[in-house]
Amino acid sequence: MHDSKDLLKLIKKAAYEAVEASQPADFCFGTVTKLAPLSIKIEDKLTLTAPQLVCTETIKTLSPLVEGDEVVLFKKKGGQRFLILDKVVTM
Repeated sequence: MHDSKDLLKLIKKAAYEAVEASQPADFCFGTVTKLAPLSIKIEDKLTLTAPQLVCTETIKTLSPLVEGDEVVLFKKKGGQRFLILDKVVTM
């Protein structure tokens, strides 16, 4: 037999899953720390390496990255892969 605590846990779980399902991805900012192999630092403790990064044609050919560039990344849900959208420029 289930009590009110079990019901509350079930409702919380359903609400959490609904929120997660509506947010399949997110964006973040990072700084290029190394070019070969490519590394981008996104937090004080987290550095992304080439296998986790996906580059667009713009980043590969039209506007190549250099060390120190700030970039905007699109993070796949789960945080395992990151698409480098573009460089960040100051206005």
